[in-house]
This record gives sequence, C-alpha cells and structure tokens, in this order.
Amino acid sequence: MKRKSTSTLNPRRLTTRSDVSRRRAVRLLSLPLGFALCASVALPWFHLPIFGQSVPAPAWNSLGLGLLFLGGMHLLRAFNAPGVAWVIRVVLPWALYRWWTIEETYRLWGKAMLASLQLRLSTVNKALTTLGFDGVSVFDVSQWQEMPPGWGWKLAGFCLVLAVLVTLLDWPSRTRCPECLVKVLPEDPFCHGCGHRFPEVPGCSGCGRRPARGDKFCRSCGRAVTVVEP
Repeated sequence: MKRKSTSTLNPRRLTTRSDVSRRRAVRLLSLPLGFALCASVALPWFHLPIFGQSVPAPAWNSLGLGLLFLGGMHLLRAFNAPGVAWVIRVVLPWALYRWWTIEETYRLWGKAMLASLQLRLSTVNKALTTLGFDGVSVFDVSQWQEMPPGWGWKLAGFCLVLAVLVTLLDWPSRTRCPECLVKVLPEDPFCHGCGHRFPEVPGCSGCGRRPARGDKFCRSCGRAVTVVEP
C-alpha cells in the first residue's frame, strides 16, 4: 500500500473544517442553552389572579418537566454524548407546541379548579354581603382573560427557538456520490444508489481521531496524518 501526506486527502471521506467549526459551535451553544432551559422552569410564567392577588406561577407541570429533560439533553450534547441529538429532535416539536398553548392550559386549569370553588363560596359571599362586608373573590373571569406572560415564558420561548436553530445546525451533513450524485452521509462506506465504494481514510494512528480536510498533523496528539490509497 502506498501512503502519503493528508495534503491531498479525499474530501469525501473526511470531516471538513466547516463541519468541525459547526460542531464546535453546537457544543458551545448547547451548554448555556441547557442551563437557560432549566432556569426558565423556576421563573414565573404567568401571574394568576387568585383571591384578588397576582400569584406568580412557574412551569410546574408536564411542560416544565419536558423543559428540564430538554435542558439536560443539551448539556449532554455539549459534551458529545452519543444519540442525544436525535432525542432532542423528537422532544423539541412537542415542547414548542406545549409552550405556545400553555396560556390556554392555565386558563382551563383556573376554570376547572377555581370556578367551582367560587360557586361553593356563593353562600358565604351572600352572608358577608348581608353583614356589609365584601365577598370573597377567588375566580374573576375578566382577569383570567388577560394574563401577560412572565419572564419564564419569554425565556423558554427564546431558548426553544435557539434550540431549533442549533438542531438545524447540528443536522447530519450530506455529500453526493461522484458516480450517481445520490446524497450520502460522509461516514457511509458504500453508495446506497449505485453501490460505489468510497476510498477509506483511516483516523490518526496515534489517537484514532478523524482529521479535517487539509490537516497534516493530528489536532489531538500531533502525529503526522496519513491516508491509504487503494
């Protein structure tokens, strides 16, 4: 076998410099994104009008658990945990939908829990009114119609949009087969369209890291990178 320097490596079988920069950016963004998603759960999402007072309500519900899980997945992705990217792609659409409809969920909760309590207090309110006191107001429909979102809802929305951008940035890159021009993954040994075999480029002989296009020395251990020609 003939061995030569990586200055003429086949770009089809190597991770390009743009791919390396893209993955590095994904890791750098995933770390603060994971912490921000977890922090958004503890912040007030809405201020619920209960007993005439504005009560801050964090996301202590299924969406909050989903955001904690999603934040943990981003923290794992920051450290190159395997299989995490696909988990995020599955959970992210659900989290976006729940975030967009969460205000209506809070309203339905108020009607289900507090409206019935208000009806039970009707007898007490009549007695208080007779004595000249104000009645107890637990649920006011007009106040529940307008609930401006809090910082938790805004932060979660910003993080979810950023998570979509990071996920698109982390999507597997595809190249084309030189024989039939079918899109294939860089790690595929054969083309699934025509069966063309792609030349194999080994990783670094010292640490096994796959070099980037144009690298003459390994970025991890400093060894000279070589390629095997068929």
